Amino acid sequence: MDALAVVALGGAFAGVMTGNLVFLGAALGGAGLPEGAVAPVAAVGGYVLGTACAGGVLRARWGGPLGVLSAETVLLAVVAGVWAVTGPSGNTSWALLAALAAAMGGQASAVLALGPAGAPTTFFTSTLTTLVVGVVRGDGIRRAGAPGARLCALVLGAVLGALLHRAAPGWAPVLPAAVLAATVLALARPAVRGQERRGD
Repeated sequence: MDALAVVALGGAFAGVMTGNLVFLGAALGGAGLPEGAVAPVAAVGGYVLGTACAGGVLRARWGGPLGVLSAETVLLAVVAGVWAVTGPSGNTSWALLAALAAAMGGQASAVLALGPAGAPTTFFTSTLTTLVVGVVRGDGIRRAGAPGARLCALVLGAVLGALLHRAAPGWAPVLPAAVLAATVLALARPAVRGQERRGD
């Protein structure tokens, strides 16, 4: 589904929100993507809507994960029908992309509800799913802070990378390397302190 969305619906993914958040950040950073920010916004918006709807269904216990997956099947059939009649062009492509992304959000929510046996396989998409389902389920805004911060950091990193690439293309790879180096150093510090304490 993602390849179809990328090739025919404006260059965004239906189910890989990490990629869509990077596309959004790059567009906001001026990378000159063909469809700008419209495709990633449609995809992320659709995904959030699908995830929220599925979270509500799962919270109310209306059919559980199987009910959500059944609804996804119906939504995909509607997408196929609209695609057959109108084709993926103009504003229809954004609606189709949002619908495909909504289906993927529902699917990810259903898989998440299955527990460890059905754990989602994409980190940031899983983070977005957990955030939306948690808010819908009523877990509270405080618990949304860490996942929300990770998602914002992803978009901010993409914006900074795109801006750096525009201003100094040769230096663009330095930013992620520098951030990673700083992270490694920050993580290594407590480990070194722990070893020093054990050595005393």
